[in-house]
Amino acid sequence: MHDALSEALSAIRWLFGSPPSGGVERIQDKIVRILSAKQTKAAEAIWSTMQQILMEFTKDRDNLSCSLDTQESSDVHKDTQFVIWYIRLLCSHYWSVAAIVPEAASHSKYVPQTGNIRPLDSMIREIVSCLQETLANRSQFFLDHGPRFLFLLNNLYFIRQELPGNTPFSLKQNMAALFGKVGDYVNSYLQVPWAPMLSS
Repeated sequence: MHDALSEALSAIRWLFGSPPSGGVERIQDKIVRILSAKQTKAAEAIWSTMQQILMEFTKDRDNLSCSLDTQESSDVHKDTQFVIWYIRLLCSHYWSVAAIVPEAASHSKYVPQTGNIRPLDSMIREIVSCLQETLANRSQFFLDHGPRFLFLLNNLYFIRQELPGNTPFSLKQNMAALFGKVGDYVNSYLQVPWAPMLSS
């Protein structure tokens, strides 16, 4: 809806590029006012949803120790799947959403954690960082170290494979550091099962 309104506003401004007559100008102004108001409402709805998702995700992270089943599978976690889906959604509508987040930041509704990049990029990095912390915390509840490292490997590999190609450059830099841990997890996973035999 927000994208459609943006396109309609651009088309109207382009159609009446040259100075229109008085009657036409009044009609044009009225159409632009109506569409701009609708676009503002759509932007507010998008921001409200984004804020709610961010709050829910951080709340789940904080309540982690209460909800985790110690027999949980080492498969890709639902939080990982959700974050990748959400990043894909943001990236597919990147320029529309990238215009909404700074507006929220200018009204102190959102304070970016990283100041030298776009507010939307900062928000995506915060979500990925939150996911990383969630996964690390969840892995601590595995009773056996083997499944623990397998869980971390499965989730990081899933992120690596499923992250959309059109992610912002600043996020790719952030993800490169995260993926650097894959080798560490592989080594740890290989060492853990063999350690008892090697020690004997």
